Amino acid sequence: MKFRSIIIGVVLFAIYLVSIWYRVRLGKNQDYYDSRDPTAYYWTENALQYHYAELIARGKSIPVFDPMLQAPDGVKIFENLTILMEYPCGWLYRFLGLDENNILFHTWTIIFIAGCASLGIFAIYLLSRALGINHFYSILAGLLSSFSLVGVGRSTFGFLNEDFALPFIIFGLVGYFFAINNSKNRIIFAIISGICFLISLCSWHFSRFVFLTIVLVSVFNLWFFEKGKRIRENAFVLFFILLTPFLGSFLAPVLRTHLYFISTPFALGFGTFLGIILFEPKAERPLIFSAQGLYSITIAVVFFVASIIVTGILKTETEYLHVWSLLINKIKFFGIKPSNPELLDYPARSLWIEAFNSPNCVSFFKNLFPIIIPAIFGFIYLLKNRFSESVIRILLALCIIFFISYLLIERMGVVNNYFISILSVIVGTIKLKKGQIFNKYLAPIILMIIFLFNFYQGYHLHNPTSYIKLLRNIFGNEIAQEIYNWRLNNVELVRYIKYRTPENAIFLSSFGAGPLIFTYAHRATVLQPKFEVRNCQNRVKEFLESIYSSEQDFYNFCKKYKVNYFLYDSKILLDNSRDGSRWVAAKMKIKSGDAAFLFHFFPEDLKHFELVYQNNYYRLYRIIEENETKTFLNFAYQPIYDLKAFGNQTKEIEFFDDRYTKDVIERIKKAKILLQRANAILIKNPEQAYQLMEKSIALYPALIGSATTLGIACALSGRIDMGLSLCQKEVETNPLFPLGHYNLAYCLYLKNNINGAINELKESLRLDPNFSPAREMLKQLED
Repeated sequence: MKFRSIIIGVVLFAIYLVSIWYRVRLGKNQDYYDSRDPTAYYWTENALQYHYAELIARGKSIPVFDPMLQAPDGVKIFENLTILMEYPCGWLYRFLGLDENNILFHTWTIIFIAGCASLGIFAIYLLSRALGINHFYSILAGLLSSFSLVGVGRSTFGFLNEDFALPFIIFGLVGYFFAINNSKNRIIFAIISGICFLISLCSWHFSRFVFLTIVLVSVFNLWFFEKGKRIRENAFVLFFILLTPFLGSFLAPVLRTHLYFISTPFALGFGTFLGIILFEPKAERPLIFSAQGLYSITIAVVFFVASIIVTGILKTETEYLHVWSLLINKIKFFGIKPSNPELLDYPARSLWIEAFNSPNCVSFFKNLFPIIIPAIFGFIYLLKNRFSESVIRILLALCIIFFISYLLIERMGVVNNYFISILSVIVGTIKLKKGQIFNKYLAPIILMIIFLFNFYQGYHLHNPTSYIKLLRNIFGNEIAQEIYNWRLNNVELVRYIKYRTPENAIFLSSFGAGPLIFTYAHRATVLQPKFEVRNCQNRVKEFLESIYSSEQDFYNFCKKYKVNYFLYDSKILLDNSRDGSRWVAAKMKIKSGDAAFLFHFFPEDLKHFELVYQNNYYRLYRIIEENETKTFLNFAYQPIYDLKAFGNQTKEIEFFDDRYTKDVIERIKKAKILLQRANAILIKNPEQAYQLMEKSIALYPALIGSATTLGIACALSGRIDMGLSLCQKEVETNPLFPLGHYNLAYCLYLKNNINGAINELKESLRLDPNFSPAREMLKQLED
């Protein structure tokens, strides 16, 4: 028995290591990851969490109050954010001495989060064992959950709280189920379960909704299904599970601030326990069918209603209004997002975007096919044959709830994934009459084929497989229109902000871009993506109302929050999809006098804003004070900011016509692809790279890196003077682009201008100290 346990432990650990490798490989995709430069690897809330983890990694403390986040008011960090995973991530980086081994922190975070998410393998294995599933199928359940497309999709390029919290939620269920099934160590397992739930509550805001679901299911199981002594036993289990999170909510600032100890899970759970203790039914029937039981249920309902009333009066759930509003409207519209945003209230609109949409057909089949088929059979089998068991009833209820939640909110797929995996392996435990061949051979073979299919789809996450292409051909693309942006735009923007703006400047941007400025440029930002932070949602609403109004209204908004710079991104105007800010603002028609229109097309007509930087995705504006004179700078021509490129429209139009946006965006995308292909073959075949770059520039002339790539292609083909001229043009257009200076140095070297080359290399290293090719070339020239 001990030997078998060792073998199982070794197998699970081996799978765990493979899972880490699998996820790290996806996270190191070359289009997003640069081992020597962490800038702009993370985005939105991921970047925010990365920032605080990096403070720990550098031996600093996370500030109790951060004036730079949601400036100028600042944020009380521990009272508003779920700060937990940042500590082990930062501590381990220091403990392992990774900085001394030249492993940058962003590389470590990819490994760390892969390790956290992969803990789900052990959790699912143990949960399966708690359900009576044998070792082989329990291991297979872990494989199916950890290597599924939905399991790795959100984790890739993410530093997400959910990847840290979800395994602890499953471990909490493990302790819960073992507590129900094990009379000897019931209290110990219940306390362990409570500790795991507390960790998840402290590390992920959304955990409280998952926790509430588990408590609701447990209480309903006690009310409607448990009989006799099982009622009292399971009530005690629920009490000790709730006890640790309840006590912890007095200690954890993020829970204490919101008075989580009076929230509905505790009120309902403790109320149910108290009712059962006071009015323990004697008959062998469920509580709902006995007089004593009805008394106990009444006490629970009173506690529950009192909690709702008190939390409503104290407004402890105000920051979660958007979540409840979303759920209500999802039910109201059967999960189908209305084309008219005005049919929804603002809190629902603000959240009903991107990952909070219902999955479309492509997403559904991509994430759940073919595993949904054995899962359905597993569900039916449990319902028909094992419904009398407490843990099975709770499991089935959670499966139904989280599956419906996934149909309403695609993001819930990460939770649903665990339960679908468990249900699917149940088919291997079904004992069929004359079905030995199925039990022994067909079931495991089918499940292994599903695992290999999932593994292959996830392995090629960044390049659509034939299956994904087939789904898109049948159902259409899952993304209607995308305003393309690339990491290089973000990197060069950050570099400009760091080198060309005052350190005490306050920046306004879309809330998703705020952490980019906050984390990598170390500047104060007005908006950020953590909607749970007090007043965050009101600010975002004000921003959207003013950006789609007049310039004066938007200027007043900027003055209210003491903004010095405004970062405009193209999605503000060009994204007319149901995931864009125009939809959230219920402003699908844009007038030619709206601030967003002027920021995009006519910065020269703005009275209070001065354009200081731009690339093909961003425009950065400085707010002009009353006594200042506006300066007009010359920038390279960008077709995306030329109204004539959009169907020859003029500023005299009443409303902006969106029909031409797709063509302009496709030109940028195709030009970028050609630029990438040219860079890939630049050294081996400079002449072909030159031809590709001519096509790229013909499509879109002003991508960062276009001129310097064409210049090096010329230089390597023997046209040194032309190459030098093009590289000089790149540096003039993008003076903070390290590669531009490096390539210019190479051309100067070919012209025997050694001093000029050395100066360019020094500038390149000043802008990017980790740029090793520049350092090596500089060393050669100086020697």
